Amino acid sequence: MRLQEAVKLIISYFKQARIKAIKHVVRHDEEYFRLRARLDDVILDVREYWAGGELRLYGYQMLVNDRPVLRYNNAPHHPEVGTFPHHKHVEGRVKELREPSLRAFLNEVKALLGV
Repeated sequence: MRLQEAVKLIISYFKQARIKAIKHVVRHDEEYFRLRARLDDVILDVREYWAGGELRLYGYQMLVNDRPVLRYNNAPHHPEVGTFPHHKHVEGRVKELREPSLRAFLNEVKALLGV
């Protein structure tokens, strides 16, 4: 299950993370999950929708003191971005997202936190 893989990956980056599955649905060849990882005053929200073994939709968000600092997603609402539909929001600015993955997101979170 993809949810368990995501949890293991987050813990490999942040051993102190307290993780809670908010929603998890599996049917036929589809899986959707949303989870929340807490790291003191930092919250990581992760959601993925898989179908036929392919990641179709994703959204990863880092909140610091309830303020969005970093978001990755593939919602098709920024066609001006060269990596459309993949993009990231950094401090309110939309940027290209060349490596759309949970691992890349966690690497950027770690860099932003300076750990």
